[in-house]
Amino acid sequence: MALFLTADQGFFWLAAMLAVLCCALSGSFRRGGAGGGGGTPALFLHGKAGPWLRYGLTAAGCILLGFGRMKLEIRERILEEQTAAERGEESLIIAAQVEEIGETDYGYRLMVSGCEEYGPEASRIPRRMYCYTDRADGLKIGMRIRAEGTMEAPEPERNPGGFDHRSFCRAKGIGGIFRADRTAPAGPGYSRFREGICQIRLCLERRLDQLASDTDGGILKAVLLGNRSDMDQALYELYRKNGISHVLAISGLHVSILGLGLWKALRRCGFGFAAAGGAAGAFLFCYGLMTGFGPSVVRAAAMCGLSFLAAFLGRTYDLMSALCIPALALLWSRPCLLTQASFQLSFLAAGAVAFPGGFLIRRFKARGLFQTLLVSASIQAATAPAVLYHSFELPLYGIFLNLLVIPLMTYVVVSGLLGLAASLFSMKAGAALLGGAHYILGLYKAMGEGTQRLPGASLVVGRPSLAAMVLFLAGAFLGILLASRILEQRRSRPQAFLILCLFWAGSVFFFFSPPRKGLSAVFLDVGQGDGIFLSCGGRTMLMDCGSSQEKELGKDCLVPFLKSRGVDRLDTVFISHGDWDHISGIRYALEEPGCGIRIGTLVMPEPGKGKDVYAELACLADSRGIPVVYGKRGDEFSGILGPEVSIRCLSPPEGGDYGDRNDESLVTEIQYGDFRLLLTGDVGKEGEEKMREAGLLAPVTVLKAAHHGSGTSSGQEFLKAVDPAFAVLSCGRENRYGHPSPEVVKALKEQGARIWDTRERGAVMVWTDGRTMDISGYLDSRKGI
Repeated sequence: MALFLTADQGFFWLAAMLAVLCCALSGSFRRGGAGGGGGTPALFLHGKAGPWLRYGLTAAGCILLGFGRMKLEIRERILEEQTAAERGEESLIIAAQVEEIGETDYGYRLMVSGCEEYGPEASRIPRRMYCYTDRADGLKIGMRIRAEGTMEAPEPERNPGGFDHRSFCRAKGIGGIFRADRTAPAGPGYSRFREGICQIRLCLERRLDQLASDTDGGILKAVLLGNRSDMDQALYELYRKNGISHVLAISGLHVSILGLGLWKALRRCGFGFAAAGGAAGAFLFCYGLMTGFGPSVVRAAAMCGLSFLAAFLGRTYDLMSALCIPALALLWSRPCLLTQASFQLSFLAAGAVAFPGGFLIRRFKARGLFQTLLVSASIQAATAPAVLYHSFELPLYGIFLNLLVIPLMTYVVVSGLLGLAASLFSMKAGAALLGGAHYILGLYKAMGEGTQRLPGASLVVGRPSLAAMVLFLAGAFLGILLASRILEQRRSRPQAFLILCLFWAGSVFFFFSPPRKGLSAVFLDVGQGDGIFLSCGGRTMLMDCGSSQEKELGKDCLVPFLKSRGVDRLDTVFISHGDWDHISGIRYALEEPGCGIRIGTLVMPEPGKGKDVYAELACLADSRGIPVVYGKRGDEFSGILGPEVSIRCLSPPEGGDYGDRNDESLVTEIQYGDFRLLLTGDVGKEGEEKMREAGLLAPVTVLKAAHHGSGTSSGQEFLKAVDPAFAVLSCGRENRYGHPSPEVVKALKEQGARIWDTRERGAVMVWTDGRTMDISGYLDSRKGI
């Protein structure tokens, strides 16, 4: 792969470019009617060379250009991010132009461009940034502002499966984050047109707040206005798990209703092709501007505009040809969009309608429900690699849900638009017209909840490898060829359809990979807290997962990480002690069964039995039917990670009474062959000394430093006894406790331990076969990406 591209990014680039080129070369805007033929693309090579040679040369040229453009874009973003990171401690005054204004839980987020630093020694800073501020009074779109604050680089993905804010910012051309203490207009000028569009959107959002319930209003804002900030997150997760979240994005359906509806109305009123197309195109541009011009909106609006152009020029509208034009335009202007789910899913789904959807419909001569089923299945198959890459699970019943969801969505959009229009004259009439949308959305929710109760509703597979994605697509394509061959030989359609289903379903198994041999341990970067995941031979275990810095640790870190590894069940969960920075993620998994993570057994320290937080956790576990075990010194947990892995509890002693919860921490030694791992919780020096005096300590390969590297732990005699080759420090950046203690870091180094810190490395990943060991930091593996 080219420099700065991961294998997965390279795969998506190649897949997108090849798909785009196949679309473009399939015969764009042939002159004549829908069945007219024979035209050749006007923008591509001609001459005596055969078509495959022309197509191959064009494809090679476009891919090389695309690689070069991607490299230049990423190099530019990396330089800007390095500048932002290097100047992160400085107080800056910048001037910039406001492009977007949005609200957050803590204030406002502005997208600003044309950023320049004030001052006689002004130096280069990112030209486009997100600016976070407490107040946005008097700010308008297009206004030049002056802001004072600090700058930082966008945060990269720090754990497998986590949200990659850096990649998200790169897709928007953003090179830095500005934290403003003060913002003020630098002049009276602003864009009246864009500000007017923004005010219309805000007015429509306020009307939906008045007309609909909070639940319905949040969905309608997402569907009609592109604003998901007010949508119920639990409801969005329900849509996503069932494979119907695509209806919440503004796409071809919405644009067709608005753009084509207006175009047809103007044509019936006597307007010519040029006037009707121009008016409808201008309306779509304004609508796209109001909704944020996301990739799906750009695609749908461009394709609709191209259909107007085709009608004006008297040429046939070809879906695949029209699809390639916005794809190429978006990728050239913002190459990093290629890595985003919004771009991938929008273009893959639209392309799948033509191939394999349209191809199969023609081959099977499908009509009615069978035709709809083929299109739905084609979309699911085409988008499966991207869905798994970003969300790690496949909704098995999504194909059938979409048979009803997609047709009914037309009525939701129409009901919402009519309700908004009627509210301009009567709020009661507007609310009445929204009734259709209310009942359909209620049906969606009921269907989604019912589907989730069915066996195998979501198939957690994990993030697929490049080889798995290629094999899946190859298997699906082979199924299409064989089904087509059977139909060409005039055999029965049921036989061809059965072959197609078998190959498509069988290809899913390429996504499953056998568990890696050996013992794997991942020390998650949870901020100020602990979270250690272990697996061996398909068996899984979690020791702690909590944070005092990350408020949504379970939802944003633990669950995505587990699902990215293809894990939907934790065989055993250990809680070293009951502090929040060790249990918050586990508590989320216990309280939210809908998160999709099941727990086999919960293990807690014996001194906490029946007390405060331990009693609450035991009650939650009991409500889920999860057995609770209490551990103490001398306990051995055999079979948790398989017969080759021994887990021995070294502390706390039985019957102890502890005033400090840290002292009752479960301390466990995990041994696999010659490899030893010591997990210490927050045990203090007194507990460490008791273990040493009892003769329980032996040299270990990896030590998880107690209490995040606090000076209250990791005593000198203890470190001599365990003599770690490696030490992992799990603590938050800029934490208020000053962890890790410089004295502890010094003592570990003097003992000969090599230190791995989650603040600097992100998640720390260890693998061993019992004789050799690999250790790496997740951030290290993503440098230069």
